[in-house]
Amino acid sequence: MRYWHDYAIAWGEIIDEIATGTPAVKSTQMLRVLAERILDGTLPADAQVPPTRQIASRLSMGRNNVLRALSMLVDQGYLVAKPRSGFYVAKVATQAPRSYETTESVETIWRSRLPTPPIAKVRRQSFYIGYDIPFRGSGFDLHLFPANAWRDCEREAMSLTQISDWGRDSVEADDPRLISQLRTQILPSHGIWARPEEILITLGGQGARYLLARLLGGPGVSFGLEDPCLPDFLEVSRLSGSKVVSIPTDREGAIPGPELDSCQVAVLTPGHQFPTTAVMPLQRRHDILKRAEQNDCVLIEDTFETDLLDGPEKLATLKSIDRSGRVIFIGTLCRQMAPGLRIGYVVGHPHVIEQLRELQRLVHRHTPGNTQRALALFIERGHYRPFVRKARLELERRGNLLKRALADDIPEISVFHRDGTSSFWCELPLSKDGTRLTEMAQDTGLLVEAGESFFHTATAPRNHLRLSVASVTDDQIVEGVGRLARLL
Repeated sequence: MRYWHDYAIAWGEIIDEIATGTPAVKSTQMLRVLAERILDGTLPADAQVPPTRQIASRLSMGRNNVLRALSMLVDQGYLVAKPRSGFYVAKVATQAPRSYETTESVETIWRSRLPTPPIAKVRRQSFYIGYDIPFRGSGFDLHLFPANAWRDCEREAMSLTQISDWGRDSVEADDPRLISQLRTQILPSHGIWARPEEILITLGGQGARYLLARLLGGPGVSFGLEDPCLPDFLEVSRLSGSKVVSIPTDREGAIPGPELDSCQVAVLTPGHQFPTTAVMPLQRRHDILKRAEQNDCVLIEDTFETDLLDGPEKLATLKSIDRSGRVIFIGTLCRQMAPGLRIGYVVGHPHVIEQLRELQRLVHRHTPGNTQRALALFIERGHYRPFVRKARLELERRGNLLKRALADDIPEISVFHRDGTSSFWCELPLSKDGTRLTEMAQDTGLLVEAGESFFHTATAPRNHLRLSVASVTDDQIVEGVGRLARLL
């Protein structure tokens, strides 16, 4: 990189960093990079910014776009503009240097106040950077996502008419148009008819789980969770101080037995047991409801990829056959659409919804109104159902490819999978350690999940893996199974 006249070579490095962005995002990249370099002291106060023509030439941008970005930094206080002289770095109040040495007394302060045991860390990779085969899928595939339709709905939601509707602080209620679409288009497919006061919009299914664990759990409350189960629900249940009860499962989901009978609250996933994908038979669902009534147990029905089921494969939900009003239903729109939208919902008795709404108000008040409105428009305009059908067919095709590849290359693996889900529960020979295999796979760029992390009993088996086809291509499936075979 040549020096730019009298400017330090550091400017060249900064401009090169901005240039890594695509042409469509370079202006945004310029705002972010320059602000960061000013705040961290890389660019000192009074340093002159190179001429806009030179920046524009180096970035292959229009000079007006460069001027616009620099002017925005002036408005934000990062730069100052001097007539006939150019732009200069402003004197910005940044954080004073801090010492990162931790004294023993400071350790004592925080050790006595933070939870014991500490909140479990869940290793999540941002968009699985560094892994070329993500069998640990996020459920998002840009090729399946109806981007054009969603953009149209987002644009409509950002019109002045729509903003005047959703822009207010709506703690007391969610977007009535989204509630209407859930009532008429989504919930009936689960066999559920609900009134508006029986529905709460949450920040994803995760937000719903947190709120319910906080509301219904607590010291001395017997809180039942399937074993294996979603680790995050286990963690938030423990944080609430609840006594966690392990409910055993088999190839038909949660087992109605003494463990379930001892619970005051029980969380079940009858549609697709998480993570094994088992589908609970209808008769067992009736048996569980009968036991819950006899033992005065509240049931939380959590869904996992049940939107992809259709016709006779989709059995009646616990909520739809509950006649005592003790089932609370947690739902999300098709997980494959875009988990980043963070939209979930709870269906329950109005008293429960009212309390959940008050609890949610203390955390983040309500789910963003613009996202609610855009999603309502997306369903209203008939985009959601076609997407679900497309996702189901594609995931079924990928799943069949994965099953064939596993049968051909690793016949010693026992695979359990039920229709309508993107994940596969794999049992290795007893001599194999799934956790160790997961670590070895990561070193080769292959991302899989160890089954051990889903169990919460002391005798958790270590010979399971969970694979997902939600975010992989055909070539990645074949290559990924080949790598697993070589590791085994």
